[in-house]
Amino acid sequence: ITFDILYRAFQCASFPEITRICDGHYLGSLLPGIDVSVLATVEQTMANQFFVIPLFYYPLFFSLTGYVQGLTIEATIERAQTTIFPLLRRNWSFWLPVQYFQFGYVDEPLQIPFLCVVGLAWTFILSVAAGSVNSYE
Repeated sequence: ITFDILYRAFQCASFPEITRICDGHYLGSLLPGIDVSVLATVEQTMANQFFVIPLFYYPLFFSLTGYVQGLTIEATIERAQTTIFPLLRRNWSFWLPVQYFQFGYVDEPLQIPFLCVVGLAWTFILSVAAGSVNSYE
């Protein structure tokens, strides 16, 4: 629950900035002629999934879950190293379409509630996929 609260707070602060910065102009210069709103949605999804998730979300997830489960720093790092790439693949399979829909079709004031509902399902998937910490003690 602590992890979810911290990450949702981060989302509330970061999503308006992601939407403001990723407005389609980066990809628009590479792909002229494509609707800028489509490019903005792709940029926003990419920014969140390929920067925020690997650089903030997973380090926070592994740090907090390792601490809560009483793992040593070394065991926490080992757990992260052995599960990060399969988790990222699973994460992208689930979240790329969800976030494209969210950024493209969900009104900004409703994005966080939408993500909270979908995130509950993802948290269950992540907890099961990350495995028991007992094997890392």
